[in-house]
Amino acid sequence: MEYKKTISAGGIITKIANGKPRILLIRDLLHTDWVLPKGHVEDGETIEEAALREVREEAGLSNIHIDRLLGTYERLVEKTEELKTIIIAYNVDIFILLNCLQLVENSIRQVGNNFKYFRINSATD
Repeated sequence: MEYKKTISAGGIITKIANGKPRILLIRDLLHTDWVLPKGHVEDGETIEEAALREVREEAGLSNIHIDRLLGTYERLVEKTEELKTIIIAYNVDIFILLNCLQLVENSIRQVGNNFKYFRINSATD
Protein backbone atom coordinates (compact mmCIF):
# COMPACT_ATOMS: atom_id res chain seq x y z
CA MET A 1 0.00 0.00 0.00
CA GLU A 2 1.27 3.45 -0.91
CA TYR A 3 0.58 6.67 1.01
CA LYS A 4 0.51 10.15 -0.55
CA LYS A 5 -0.21 13.55 0.91
CA THR A 6 -1.57 16.55 -0.93
CA ILE A 7 -2.12 20.12 0.26
CA SER A 8 -5.18 22.07 -0.88
CA ALA A 9 -6.78 25.40 -0.07
CA GLY A 10 -10.11 27.07 -0.65
CA GLY A 11 -12.52 29.59 0.73
CA ILE A 12 -15.93 30.36 2.08
CA ILE A 13 -17.94 33.15 0.46
CA THR A 14 -21.01 34.34 2.35
CA LYS A 15 -23.83 36.79 1.85
CA ILE A 16 -26.86 37.87 3.83
CA ALA A 17 -30.26 37.11 2.27
CA ASN A 18 -33.51 37.91 4.08
CA GLY A 19 -31.48 38.71 7.16
CA LYS A 20 -29.83 35.27 7.27
CA PRO A 21 -26.29 34.25 6.33
CA ARG A 22 -25.84 32.05 3.28
CA ILE A 23 -22.78 30.23 2.01
CA LEU A 24 -21.77 29.85 -1.64
CA LEU A 25 -21.20 26.28 -2.84
CA ILE A 26 -20.33 25.22 -6.37
CA ARG A 27 -20.89 22.10 -8.44
CA ASP A 28 -19.01 21.53 -11.65
CA LEU A 29 -20.86 19.98 -14.54
CA LEU A 30 -19.26 16.53 -14.05
CA HIS A 31 -20.25 15.96 -10.40
CA THR A 32 -23.37 15.99 -8.26
CA ASP A 33 -21.90 17.11 -4.93
CA TRP A 34 -22.05 20.73 -3.79
CA VAL A 35 -18.61 21.79 -2.52
CA LEU A 36 -16.61 24.77 -1.39
CA PRO A 37 -14.35 26.16 -4.09
CA LYS A 38 -10.93 24.63 -3.39
CA GLY A 39 -8.00 22.88 -5.03
CA HIS A 40 -4.34 21.94 -4.94
CA VAL A 41 -1.53 24.28 -3.97
CA GLU A 42 0.74 24.66 -7.00
CA ASP A 43 4.56 24.71 -6.87
CA GLY A 44 5.90 28.04 -5.65
CA GLU A 45 2.48 29.14 -4.37
CA THR A 46 1.55 29.92 -0.77
CA ILE A 47 -1.56 28.37 0.75
CA GLU A 48 -3.20 31.79 0.79
CA GLU A 49 -2.39 32.40 -2.90
CA ALA A 50 -3.83 28.99 -3.76
CA ALA A 51 -7.06 29.70 -1.87
CA LEU A 52 -7.56 32.97 -3.75
CA ARG A 53 -6.66 31.41 -7.13
CA GLU A 54 -8.99 28.45 -6.65
CA VAL A 55 -11.93 30.66 -5.70
CA ARG A 56 -11.22 32.88 -8.72
CA GLU A 57 -11.02 29.85 -11.04
CA GLU A 58 -13.91 27.79 -9.69
CA ALA A 59 -16.34 30.52 -8.69
CA GLY A 60 -15.35 33.24 -11.15
CA LEU A 61 -14.76 35.77 -8.38
CA SER A 62 -11.96 38.29 -8.79
CA ASN A 63 -12.40 41.02 -6.18
CA ILE A 64 -11.65 38.86 -3.12
CA HIS A 65 -9.24 38.90 -0.23
CA ILE A 66 -8.61 36.73 2.80
CA ASP A 67 -10.17 37.74 6.08
CA ARG A 68 -8.79 34.85 8.19
CA LEU A 69 -8.13 31.12 8.31
CA LEU A 70 -11.24 29.26 9.41
CA GLY A 71 -9.56 25.89 9.87
CA THR A 72 -7.98 22.83 8.32
CA TYR A 73 -9.46 19.42 7.69
CA GLU A 74 -8.09 16.16 6.37
CA ARG A 75 -9.85 13.50 4.37
CA LEU A 76 -8.49 10.15 3.29
CA VAL A 77 -9.27 8.69 -0.14
CA GLU A 78 -8.44 5.14 -1.13
CA LYS A 79 -7.72 4.52 -4.81
CA THR A 80 -6.57 1.50 -6.75
CA GLU A 81 -4.09 2.15 -9.54
CA GLU A 82 -2.21 -0.50 -11.48
CA LEU A 83 -3.16 -3.25 -9.02
CA LYS A 84 -1.95 -1.34 -5.97
CA THR A 85 -3.85 0.56 -3.33
CA ILE A 86 -2.98 4.18 -2.73
CA ILE A 87 -4.19 6.14 0.28
CA ILE A 88 -4.23 9.86 -0.40
CA ALA A 89 -4.44 12.27 2.54
CA TYR A 90 -5.92 15.57 1.45
CA ASN A 91 -5.08 18.40 3.90
CA VAL A 92 -7.33 21.35 3.10
CA ASP A 93 -7.00 24.85 4.59
CA ILE A 94 -10.25 26.82 4.37
CA PHE A 95 -10.19 30.61 4.60
CA ILE A 96 -13.00 33.06 5.14
CA LEU A 97 -12.89 35.35 2.12
CA LEU A 98 -14.35 38.79 1.66
CA ASN A 99 -15.44 40.02 -1.74
CA CYS A 100 -17.43 42.55 -3.66
CA LEU A 101 -20.61 40.59 -4.44
CA GLN A 102 -21.91 42.49 -7.45
CA LEU A 103 -21.96 40.36 -10.60
CA VAL A 104 -21.09 37.16 -8.70
CA GLU A 105 -23.88 35.18 -10.35
CA ASN A 106 -22.91 36.21 -13.89
CA SER A 107 -19.22 35.47 -13.38
CA ILE A 108 -19.89 32.00 -11.94
CA ARG A 109 -22.01 31.04 -14.94
CA GLN A 110 -19.15 32.01 -17.25
CA VAL A 111 -16.77 29.43 -15.75
CA GLY A 112 -19.25 26.60 -16.28
CA ASN A 113 -20.02 25.72 -12.67
CA ASN A 114 -23.42 25.64 -11.05
CA PHE A 115 -23.69 27.65 -7.86
CA LYS A 116 -26.13 28.09 -5.06
CA TYR A 117 -26.22 30.03 -1.82
CA PHE A 118 -27.26 27.65 0.97
CA ARG A 119 -28.54 28.53 4.42
CA ILE A 120 -25.67 27.66 6.70
CA ASN A 121 -27.71 25.11 8.68
CA SER A 122 -28.84 23.39 5.45
CA ALA A 123 -25.52 23.28 3.57
CA THR A 124 -24.99 19.65 4.53
CA ASP A 125 -28.46 18.46 3.40
